[in-house]
Amino acid sequence: MERETGFEQLFEEREWVRALAERLCADAAAAEDLAQDTWLEALREGGKARGARGW
Repeated sequence: MERETGFEQLFEEREWVRALAERLCADAAAAEDLAQDTWLEALREGGKARGARGW
């Protein structure tokens, strides 16, 4: 069985990331931007992410 990368583990939490962004932002467009910025930062980290909730 192949081990998942940090980004793959983080991506499994995509619904949680979006829900958190929606709770933090007053409008849907801002929440979408925040979620996208989160994914971009995770990609920049090069797989160092270790789960969305701790990251």
